[in-house]
This record gives sequence, C-alpha cells and structure tokens, in this order.
Amino acid sequence: MLNKQNISQNSFLNPGTQTEASKPGDKWKISNSLQLSKAQWAEVLIDIYEHPMSFPGSVSPQAGELLRALVVNIAPRNVLEIGSYIGASTIWIASAMSEYERRNKLCCIDLFLPHTDNPWCPGVELIEPLSYIKNNIKKCGFQSFIELYQGDSKDLIPKIAKQIHSTIDFVIIDGDHSFMGCSSDFNLVEPFVSLGGYILFHDTFPDYCGVDGPAITLETKIFTNRDKFEVCQIYTEPLNFGFALLRKVTN
Repeated sequence: MLNKQNISQNSFLNPGTQTEASKPGDKWKISNSLQLSKAQWAEVLIDIYEHPMSFPGSVSPQAGELLRALVVNIAPRNVLEIGSYIGASTIWIASAMSEYERRNKLCCIDLFLPHTDNPWCPGVELIEPLSYIKNNIKKCGFQSFIELYQGDSKDLIPKIAKQIHSTIDFVIIDGDHSFMGCSSDFNLVEPFVSLGGYILFHDTFPDYCGVDGPAITLETKIFTNRDKFEVCQIYTEPLNFGFALLRKVTN
C-alpha cells in the first residue's frame, strides 16, 4: 500500500498541462527551446521525437530539458543510465556531458529487444533499437564517451562498476518498472554511487504513468531511510509521470 502523503504530495500535485486523454498515434510536442537550437544533438532529438514509438515511452522534451539541466549543473564524471529505450534520454544526458572539458563516461544498459506490437503505434516496429541508438549517437558526435551495454542490469551493473574503476556520480533508473526490477536495480547500484552522488528515478507518480514499481521502491527503500538520502520529487510536463531525485548523504 503506497503512502499517498509521500508519493502524491496531494496538497499540490500538478497533473500536467495535457488535458486531453492520450491516444495511439499521439506525439510529444517539441519545446520551443529544442526547436530553436542549432546544435546537432537537438536535430537528432527532434528526429527521435518524430518516431512513432517515442510517445509515451521516451522522456518528454520538457522532462528531457530538466534532465539535461541537472547533468549540466551536477557535472558528474561517471553516469549510468538503466533503461535507454530508443535513446531520447541518452542524447539529453550526453548533450550535457559534451560540454565538459574533462574526460567523462556515460554507460547505458538496456536489453535492446525488438520493439513490436506497441499499442501506442499499431503496425510500427523497431527491430534493431541498438543500431538505431548507435546511429543517433554517431550523428551527434558523442560516441567517444558513451558505452552501450546490451543485457540484464542484474549482470551488468556490477560489471560496469568494476570497469570504470571509480564510483558513479549520477544514475538514472528507468528500466524494469516492476517493483522487483526497480528495487533490484536500486539495491545493486546504490553501493557504487559516490557520497554526494545522485540517483534519479523516472515514472514515480503511478496515477499518471501507469506503473508503480518506482513509487513502491521509493516508499520501501528511500522514505524509510531518510538519514542516507535527501529526496526531492519533481513534477514533469506535459504528462506528470514524475522524477524523484535522490542525493546520497551517508554511506
């Protein structure tokens, strides 16, 4: 049973500005700032958002801008993305990291299984999402600092942590949205997160995103351990699927 006081923040819960019910064939509305950008990565993102499978599975353009702003300001050395889907969030993160003058690494984990039978875009398939993402990374010129790992996060998280020979400064958990999968990802990655490092959960408001694994993970693993983490739940637009940003304050 979810604690609605913690999860929903009912005194002020923004449902998002999209008032009409979502339906198959919908697309994310491209934000003005993304449209006006002349950066190559922005053009690639617009192309990704034009793909029928980007809605609603990819982070919205507005949520992507927030994600990018977080990474620009936190300036993590090592970033781990658990769940890349078709690569929109990957490009948002990488666009921020590309501004660093120092060496950095973005590691991305996904099963990269063929996407078929998507009820949001009937008849549309993406058989090789890994190739699709690799091609978009290359278009952006980000291939020098991004590593894509195909497989189960249970196997890959310890492997990646060992390979980078350092702690991880920023993690986004957006893979298996079941409680078992989400809590497993958190339990596996948390010991490798830097003191002062960040973990970002996506899809944290189940009333809007339709999944409850991230919310239950927060309720059972985080809100009961406030001495270890600072937590801020963040509303997202135009659909409030939600972020929860954690900062690790003790080991």
